[in-house]
Amino acid sequence: METIENKKQTKLSSKKLNTAGVRVNKETRRDLTRLVDKINKKQFGKRVKISEVIALAITLVGEKHIQLLQQSSLSNADKIEMQYKDYIRQNGSISKDDFLGKLHDLMLGKLTPNES
Repeated sequence: METIENKKQTKLSSKKLNTAGVRVNKETRRDLTRLVDKINKKQFGKRVKISEVIALAITLVGEKHIQLLQQSSLSNADKIEMQYKDYIRQNGSISKDDFLGKLHDLMLGKLTPNES
């Protein structure tokens, strides 16, 4: 005999949910809500949902936007590591300590970019 709790679990598991929670910061949520409220200020038609606005926005993201977001996610350590890898590719093997010394000298004006 099934208990009431088991019946509830069966009903919940048999329903297919097609939504999922996404965490955004409060400012982004506020901006999204304001935008949807502005969109829904109309006399006719059904209400536009936040998910519909997000789906449209995703289709508008281009390669430039992707590159911009990728660049903005790099830390200074990541940028130095990328320069180090490029230097090795172009000039051959060098220790990271020597590379940082060359960067330091370059910043102090002791070397020109061509000497490194």
